[in-house]
Amino acid sequence: MNISVTMLKRLIKEKSMSTLNPVSQHDCRVTSSFWNHYIDLIGKKVLPYQWKLLNDEVPDAEPSGCIRNFRIAAGLEKGEFYGAVFQDSDLAKWLDAVGHYLAMHEDKELEALADSAIELVGKAQQSDGYLDTYFIISNQDLRWKNLRDCHELYCAGHFIEAAVSYFNATGKRKLLDIAIRLADLICSVFGDGEGQIPGYPGHEEIEFALIKLSEVTGNDKYLDQAWYFILKRGSKPNYFEEESRRPGFREVFPEIGRLAGTYSQSHEQIYDQTEAVGHAVRAMYFYTAAARLAGKNSDRELMAAVERLWENTTGKKMYVTGGIGSTSIGESFSSAYDLPNDSAYCETCASIGLMRFSEEMFLTHPDSRFGDVIERALYNTVLSGISFDGERFFYVNPLMTVPSIDKGNPIFSHVRTVRQRWFGVACCPPNIARTLPDITTYAYAADGKNLYIQLYVSGSVRVSDEAAFSVETDYPSNGNIKVTVCGSPSWDFMLHVRIPSWCDFIKATVNGNEIEPRIADGYLSFTGLHDKDEIEVQSSMEPFLVFANPRVAADAGSAAVQYGPFVYCAEEADNGPELAALSIRSDAAFSKAAAEGIPERFTCLSAEAEKDIWDSDDLYSTHEYGKEKKELKLVPYCTWNNRGEGEMRVWLRRME
Repeated sequence: MNISVTMLKRLIKEKSMSTLNPVSQHDCRVTSSFWNHYIDLIGKKVLPYQWKLLNDEVPDAEPSGCIRNFRIAAGLEKGEFYGAVFQDSDLAKWLDAVGHYLAMHEDKELEALADSAIELVGKAQQSDGYLDTYFIISNQDLRWKNLRDCHELYCAGHFIEAAVSYFNATGKRKLLDIAIRLADLICSVFGDGEGQIPGYPGHEEIEFALIKLSEVTGNDKYLDQAWYFILKRGSKPNYFEEESRRPGFREVFPEIGRLAGTYSQSHEQIYDQTEAVGHAVRAMYFYTAAARLAGKNSDRELMAAVERLWENTTGKKMYVTGGIGSTSIGESFSSAYDLPNDSAYCETCASIGLMRFSEEMFLTHPDSRFGDVIERALYNTVLSGISFDGERFFYVNPLMTVPSIDKGNPIFSHVRTVRQRWFGVACCPPNIARTLPDITTYAYAADGKNLYIQLYVSGSVRVSDEAAFSVETDYPSNGNIKVTVCGSPSWDFMLHVRIPSWCDFIKATVNGNEIEPRIADGYLSFTGLHDKDEIEVQSSMEPFLVFANPRVAADAGSAAVQYGPFVYCAEEADNGPELAALSIRSDAAFSKAAAEGIPERFTCLSAEAEKDIWDSDDLYSTHEYGKEKKELKLVPYCTWNNRGEGEMRVWLRRME
């Protein structure tokens, strides 16, 4: 691969900004009843169920065609390709999810299913390493001819990520070898050398996957290729514009005008970008890879760019639930402070991408604000994406629904008021499945002298042969955490515990003795630790109101309720219809309450409220509303729509 002189300057390796890395799943054990519920749900229910969906064995779900496409590509069946051009990625993410689950739990039956899928993928792969069933089945002469729309590199990225996860979990190389052949082909095809394609993916994903492949193989050419895709993007002339001008392009690939420029973050090079724009998932995957590369190469200019983009995303364009991407047009970001609740898109994959982006920012320069965003997205929008039984999913996560309006107005055609079994574009369900078993990746990070606890998850974590810790917490039921040192008293180690932004820190003790806390960048830090030392951190957890900047027009005069990491909502199941008529006091007093059908692992709340009374069917009146006192019941937003279809609201009118 040839790289311009300017790019070569970017590739000069310097001392890394940070040596933090997530602690390996093999070195962690989760004992949290809250998170083990989800991990078990994924392994025992979701993954077998999704395997049936990928094989079109669930009659009342949208067909997938995914496994059949691979069988056709492998020459085992006759037929035509079915589904979207990126259909292969559903299987890749499923395999990725299996890898993350097997790293935590042995499951021979699930592993055998995955091995059979990998065998099929290997048979479909072409002799030169190419792997994409859409083109293998339909027209191999069109390979790499439409990077803008056709997702070849996106699908490749997901298979590479799956290969790394599966190899790390099982030690089996078959999928890894498939990924290496595919990555070697990509490295030979793309670049500025003679006969190479000077392009980059329409949908980012391959960049981060190549970084992970470089880390597991030790081969820097994959890292250099990731750099190429990152740095080439947005250069002039715009590759997608040049690509679409080629003779015959529009006849073979119908024009989709929005897919160049800001939609795909290719409007300018990342060093010059200041605002999160375009398709939210693509943006998050792009920024995530850029943040990892900035840290690896101590590229201060690139780190400044991604930090600007992170600040813009979370400070101007993020919902209180951690959702991003406010408009259904292009599944994209809108302008700053444009956060409508009823038409919100908030794709589940986008919040997963936001978690990954925030994680990479944290690893480069630890700061609790990154962990705060990970927690907000995870406990709210990501968990909203899956039903209690693991068999239904949300792609779109609005903050307000009125089913009679949503179904009658085409503006809300993207909103589903009940979770779906599957989707024609089914990126979100397997993305959830690969994220939840990987919870320890977001919870713990370490280097040779430090352990950072980002998320409060009961269990144990081994950092080295000498350093290990056990963690006890009832989170998210309360904000207290106890960490016990398990190791030799000789090592000099620092423990850092994130103080969540929602809480008031109370006190810290070591072996029962209160200490003067050392707090920096939102972390409590502990030094001079010895074997069997017990560190306890106590934090207050009380429900509170959240208010939006007045520039968020959709939330003017309203308030949301938060308790710990959970944002709450009102549902028709508890409060009846016409939730828009409810008002909550600014000084509302909350109490814990039970809500029928909501599991005990979630805390529900109640408070006194007022409801406007309209005693006729008249559309308008000159008379003031009547009012009545009413008990308002609130449930965590992530639990909504598990008890039937009905109205839902996160933001409630407030009264003084």
